[in-house]
Amino acid sequence: MSKQPRPKSLSGATYEIPTGCGCIYVTCNDQDGRLFEVFAKLGKSGGCGSATMEGLGRSVSIGLRSGVDPFDLVKTFTGIQCHKSPSCIDAVGQAIREHLQAEAGETFVLGTTAVWVRPETQVDKEIGLL
Repeated sequence: MSKQPRPKSLSGATYEIPTGCGCIYVTCNDQDGRLFEVFAKLGKSGGCGSATMEGLGRSVSIGLRSGVDPFDLVKTFTGIQCHKSPSCIDAVGQAIREHLQAEAGETFVLGTTAVWVRPETQVDKEIGLL
């Protein structure tokens, strides 16, 4: 599948998530009711962590625009740890999961460990957590 072009404007939400490296801000934008692109911002521009998060966001966005299932991204990123746990990559996975649940109308509370207000959600079933 070829990459879809980006429209002039999209709507979405930005999630602030604490990590071992400080707060990361993850913006999830939608097109036609589907997750379309992700931006991740960490710290000051020019730093290694910031560059890594920019590259991750670009890669995720290219994948989403090319038909990658966002549930696969959640499964891949969630649980990745580093010496400064929780990791920034895990935080991106958590933000995407929260965004997908919000789109599905499911209540979710984000923290260092995911906690759902409802014990079973359709999103959890689709990503294989239940």
